[in-house]
Amino acid sequence: MAYEKQNWTAKTPITPDALNHMEEGIDTNNNNYESLLNELYYKEGDTFENKKNIVTNGFISSSATQLVFCIPVEKSLKNIKSFTVDKMIVGVRHADGGYAIQEYNELTNDGFYHDLQIATNNLIYIDFVSNKSYFTNNSTISVVIKECKITFHE
Repeated sequence: MAYEKQNWTAKTPITPDALNHMEEGIDTNNNNYESLLNELYYKEGDTFENKKNIVTNGFISSSATQLVFCIPVEKSLKNIKSFTVDKMIVGVRHADGGYAIQEYNELTNDGFYHDLQIATNNLIYIDFVSNKSYFTNNSTISVVIKECKITFHE
């Protein structure tokens, strides 16, 4: 039931019913506020999980052994300090048409070091370092993220 505002005058009696009515309105609005925050912001333990293709651009760096790309997420990362990559299955293609990762391969956590970029408030910056060399340094790449799961930490 929606809160119905009451008009108070100097002669309006303060009764237990009137005070309870105000308390119920405050509680309802507080619950709505908490629900809204949960819809807008990631918090400790929340996950971003995607099983559809996300296509994003990136580049190759660090003597051609580092894949760098960003993942857009649905909510604000304002309160998030770090994250864990639980699963990441990608295909990577070089701008000239060659494949760095031809099949969709799972990138293992061993190779990840990552930094959380919150400049736009909803992009995760991924660095994946491998002992394999991918094309030439500073080449642009197209990354198809087939599946990923990321857990957020405050």
